[in-house]
Amino acid sequence: MSIQASPKQPPSATVQTGSSRHPSSHNLPLLRHQLIIPINSQKWSGGAYTSNTLVPRTSFKTTHGSPKSYTVIGESGGKNVHWFCGDCGSSLYTELDLMPDATIVKSGTIDDKAVREGKIGIEFYTKDRVPYSGAVEGAEQKRVFLDS
Repeated sequence: MSIQASPKQPPSATVQTGSSRHPSSHNLPLLRHQLIIPINSQKWSGGAYTSNTLVPRTSFKTTHGSPKSYTVIGESGGKNVHWFCGDCGSSLYTELDLMPDATIVKSGTIDDKAVREGKIGIEFYTKDRVPYSGAVEGAEQKRVFLDS
């Protein structure tokens, strides 16, 4: 499975089995790196949070394979569509009704270390942070997603 993130030939991003691939956001204007900590992200990822890279949605499309999805209703009342590899189940990206201009790419799928390890700009749902995971220094802290 491949996902095109730019009309250029950006570095690839893959899942463990190699059956899902998408170019990384290296050649895209990155909107922001973020951590999302809520309980539902912990259940989806199996970890304490998900690490994400936001890219413009108009620059992002599947070019190979058929990712599968499921939809949940977020706290805003809008749909959150979670996409994953149909072969191995790895999380790929998320699209939120609340953020119609962005695709939220799972940073762990990005092969380019410089992109994957970009500076975290914000942490959402800090109210659900697990005790062993401290705040990222310099990152904006939001108790919930819609925190003003």
